[in-house]
Amino acid sequence: MKNSIVVEELVKKYEDKVVVDHVSFSVAKNEVFGLLGPNGAGKTTILESIIGLRSPTSGEIYMVNENSATSRSKLLEMMALQPEEENLFPNLLVRELLELFASLYEKSRPVMEVLEVVRLADKQNVMVKKLSDGQKRRLLIAVSLVSDPEVLFLDEPTSSLDPHARRYIWEVIKDIKRRGRSVLLTTHSMEEAESLCDQIAILDQGKIIAQGTPQELIYQHFPKQQLVFEVESAPTEEQLQELGVDELRISETAGGKKEVCITATPVTRHLLDSLISSKLFGSVEWEKIRIESGTLEDVFIELTGKEMRKCM
Repeated sequence: MKNSIVVEELVKKYEDKVVVDHVSFSVAKNEVFGLLGPNGAGKTTILESIIGLRSPTSGEIYMVNENSATSRSKLLEMMALQPEEENLFPNLLVRELLELFASLYEKSRPVMEVLEVVRLADKQNVMVKKLSDGQKRRLLIAVSLVSDPEVLFLDEPTSSLDPHARRYIWEVIKDIKRRGRSVLLTTHSMEEAESLCDQIAILDQGKIIAQGTPQELIYQHFPKQQLVFEVESAPTEEQLQELGVDELRISETAGGKKEVCITATPVTRHLLDSLISSKLFGSVEWEKIRIESGTLEDVFIELTGKEMRKCM
């Protein structure tokens, strides 16, 4: 698979302080790659080093097979960074703003097409300053999309947004991927990372301490899953042990039913088939069962020893 970004042994120091410590990773074409980490882990420094806002102390960075240190002008045509809100002109109409930014590029996407992508077509004749916070965030992404970049960089794209506005942004990012583009984003939202990212690198103190798909990281650190369901009456624990599960717990619900919680590594189709064929539970509404497992936030806290905190 062709890589859009390759980072090799990236180091960034400020005097004697090492902010990024020999970081290496690659972002494939048509992939969303997430950088996660607590405050001060080096996420933004890595992103800004890749796009050229900071000069690495050492290491190599390639974007679409071009060395970022020697092909700066060429790379500027291939990438885009979500701008800060201060870069918006508040008294322009939404359409006028995008037309202004589109005029800066030799090639650009049609303005109305981009507005449709970010679901702001109905706001094209509204002044920028009259948009809601969520709409302004979508407009910022629209500004970065108007050049139709091969690689898009998003730094905390949904911070401080309400759930509805956040979901809008997620759909925009998924549309970018559907167009065959690559996205490198930093986020403090575990839900966002699980929903969007094909690959994740977790950073702490400037180093990558874990990398993989969200599910790979979850299974690696929390391989056990719990199968939970309710029945009218449950068999004894001795009978359940014959099924070969790791742990089990039977408790009574407020409605007088029995809640069975089975822990296995992991819950497999074979275990489900064994439970059904054993007839130990009689009639069970299997469509109501649920499987619970660790989360990406559990992985993050286990690895860094820190709770995820918002970073503005």
